[in-house]
Amino acid sequence: KMRGEMKGLVEDGKRKDQLAASLSEELGGMQAGVQRGGYTRRIMEIVRNVGKQEADIQKILEDTRSIQGEINGSADVLSRSYGSVDDMVYRDAQKGDDSARQMYKVLVAMHECFKGLEGAIAETGAVENQVRDLEAKIDQETARAGALNAQAVRKDLAEVAAENEALEKALASAS
Repeated sequence: KMRGEMKGLVEDGKRKDQLAASLSEELGGMQAGVQRGGYTRRIMEIVRNVGKQEADIQKILEDTRSIQGEINGSADVLSRSYGSVDDMVYRDAQKGDDSARQMYKVLVAMHECFKGLEGAIAETGAVENQVRDLEAKIDQETARAGALNAQAVRKDLAEVAAENEALEKALASAS
């Protein structure tokens, strides 16, 4: 009876050793399959891209401020110049000089053309701002998609960790 129990225990031990060896091989294969370095590289790439995007945003903001300053300066110069010339030509036109009247009409027409040009520039600026806003939204959606990919990577990593724990527990219970 004792020999039967011993044979049973020996067979059980052999079976557990075989199970432990196969689980150990499976665990080794899984650890080799997990590419933590790849995940780390992807995360670092995302961080670098965010840094580049922040630098681009700062550059765009500086350019916008600079251009807005130039537009405002040009509009002020145009307004002052028109006021000055308008006063001089209007005084000459009041004296009854036909050429001064003609010059005043041309000055008013030219001023209207410059106002139209200023409006067109403002519209162009508004369109460019809309384009930038849309590009920013595209970047946000792209980043959000990247974040979703990062979440998928985290989920996969958690699943791999859970599988590793399960295999380690199975290995420990087999020993």
